[in-house]
Amino acid sequence: MLYWLAVACRTARESAGRLQVHIGASANVDQSTINRFEKHIAWPRDADRLIAAYAEDLGVEPVQLWREALRLWQDALG
Repeated sequence: MLYWLAVACRTARESAGRLQVHIGASANVDQSTINRFEKHIAWPRDADRLIAAYAEDLGVEPVQLWREALRLWQDALG
């Protein structure tokens, strides 16, 4: 699930023209944490807080990002 959630968040962030540093500031984490997450290297310590920061910065509800991740995963399964 990490892969699909990272893809959904990165795509939403890029589509909104936002930078990793913006998300990091919202989540009070450093940009390297955002980078590792978006490259699906590691789960963040507090995934709910990180997804909430993406949602806040992008003006969406956190559940929208989770739903998009699930949709991407389902589409990949065929």
